Amino acid sequence: MLDLWTPADPALARCTPELRRLLTTGEDARLAVWRILHAPVLLGELREMAEPMIKDAYVAFPTEIMAIMTDAAPKYGLADLAPDQLASLFAVYVEALADMPTLAIRAAFVRWGNSELYPKNPGRHAFFPKPAELHKLAEPTRTELFKAASRAKRALQESEEKGPRPEMAPEERAHVADLVRNLAQELRAKPTHGVSASSATPHAMAEEIRRTAAMVDNEAEAI
Repeated sequence: MLDLWTPADPALARCTPELRRLLTTGEDARLAVWRILHAPVLLGELREMAEPMIKDAYVAFPTEIMAIMTDAAPKYGLADLAPDQLASLFAVYVEALADMPTLAIRAAFVRWGNSELYPKNPGRHAFFPKPAELHKLAEPTRTELFKAASRAKRALQESEEKGPRPEMAPEERAHVADLVRNLAQELRAKPTHGVSASSATPHAMAEEIRRTAAMVDNEAEAI
């Protein structure tokens, strides 16, 4: 029997706080994915947790929804109903919750048991919840699971498309070092936006280096 009365343990709950924040908060999805891709520890963690996290977001099968309803029935005085009566009673729940993951439905029952929907009328929570009530209580968990799965898949896809940057061979490193030395000599020899190299301020020289640094990057990528 499912334990409906304690919070479910989705893969997302086993992530570090920082990864969970990036996967689920209101931060722009593109920025969140970028942060994960540029943090090797977070990306490694995501690769381990992505598969169960994505599965957690799958919508429940009708049989899974029916099983949850049936397991919950005894707590609300429905234990004496025959299986065919339960099937008839819960058919509308299967339809109403068809867009919900299993974990979201379980979380809805936890919230129902905690009187979260009618805090000023907790007696209402002594009865079996209506389909619309369960759907409303399941929505926050569904949103979190869907958002996390979407960002996880996007981060994995982008990491696979980019791939790891290949390690430079010694001769390639030497070639890039020559490019840097030549660039430094050119910067010392030529005016910097109308200012001679001898009188250029550190700020002006820094701007020139940033402007021309792409030359070295492009050369290195072409090696």
